[in-house]
Amino acid sequence: MITRSSFAVTVSETQTAMERELVKVILECIASNGKVVIPVYRLGYFHELITILLEHWQQIKDASGKAAKCPIYLSDAAMEYPSRFLPVLFRTCTPTVQNLLRAKNPNAADLQVFDWKRLQQPGPFVLFTGPANISQGDSLRAIKAVASDPKNLIVLSEYCTPGTVNYLLYADPERKRVSKRLGVNVECGVHYQPCGDEVDTKSIVQLVSRVAPRQVILDYTVPDDLEFVKTHVQNHLKMDPAVDTSVVVKGINPAGRTPIEPARDIPLRIHKAMFNNPSDVQGMLIAEPKRKLMLVSSGNGARRLRKKKHSLFFSYSWKKPFEPSPRVKKKSSRPASALSFLLSAAVESDDEEDESEQQPQADADQLLKALESSLTKWILDLPMEKIDRWLKLRTVGVSVSAEWEVHMEWSYDDEALAGRVLGIAKQVVHAEYKKQLAQ
Repeated sequence: MITRSSFAVTVSETQTAMERELVKVILECIASNGKVVIPVYRLGYFHELITILLEHWQQIKDASGKAAKCPIYLSDAAMEYPSRFLPVLFRTCTPTVQNLLRAKNPNAADLQVFDWKRLQQPGPFVLFTGPANISQGDSLRAIKAVASDPKNLIVLSEYCTPGTVNYLLYADPERKRVSKRLGVNVECGVHYQPCGDEVDTKSIVQLVSRVAPRQVILDYTVPDDLEFVKTHVQNHLKMDPAVDTSVVVKGINPAGRTPIEPARDIPLRIHKAMFNNPSDVQGMLIAEPKRKLMLVSSGNGARRLRKKKHSLFFSYSWKKPFEPSPRVKKKSSRPASALSFLLSAAVESDDEEDESEQQPQADADQLLKALESSLTKWILDLPMEKIDRWLKLRTVGVSVSAEWEVHMEWSYDDEALAGRVLGIAKQVVHAEYKKQLAQ
């Protein structure tokens, strides 16, 4: 289990007290004919807030026999879509949790898509808008319409870290900076409801007691906070008979990897064909019945899974850069007049330019023989096949041309071998090129 411990060093109110306070301020706003806007993300804590309000609306209906007169709206119909998958999630819970969820199942029919004309009409309502950032999208549109009336209320829950516009709204009592950011004078009420990320140590201990994991990984920023939470959790777990005493509590290493020991040993079988491959092992792990894993080659794995194997091939060409000839032209020692000297100098400069532009041609057959000899010398464990002007080593094909070019093709599985062959081919081309210039 991985959980945050950044807020665990503080003592917060109980969740029930915070929910009671939230419902109280919303009912006070509705009683004064005000409008409530709750900016949230479309997934996550939004569904928890919806459940709190719908349960309270149901309690009012059970107590008075009348449905609540305040409707609950959604700015986007897609916000309600995840609720349709709750019956699927029920099957993954224990029977006790299933019964609890059935008993508290809210009526999703009470949620309606918002008509934006109601912003200018009188009458209370509760509106969930997205995104949680109040300076964007539907949230900004709704807040601009209700912020100037003291009877209205804005409930903040998510995206309230320091530096955000949401933090300015509830942390600055004068609200001058946030009014400037939003472009509207903010005079309405603001209530902050901590979202589910802000847990205390009691919540961590309660969660560990119910989940009973083998390891508890704490995310932290201050080392002293980690030690405090770690000691507190360990002391409480020792007194809980429902939790195994072998539970490990540690923090995430901020400077590198955090090792997590496996919960159980899983037997692994290796196919015998894997030992016939002299190169690096490349294969796949297949889960077998009775909690076993088997390591097989990609070909055997595709056949066992009855899947078609896809091959990925690459091609590459490299050309030897031009190098000037090291030979030095011998100048005539015969004395000449000034005019003949100028004319001969001009002719010699033209000859040098023509010579510099021409690159010697390679003997393609000799170059291919030299490459074949070097590959045989340096790559001893693989058979080599010659097809026309190509040399093949497994899926790697290499060829050379009279323009001092190296052409290669290879598959993804032999990428390391292709790198070795390319390095040898470059060395052969360099050596033959120098021999050609020396002649």
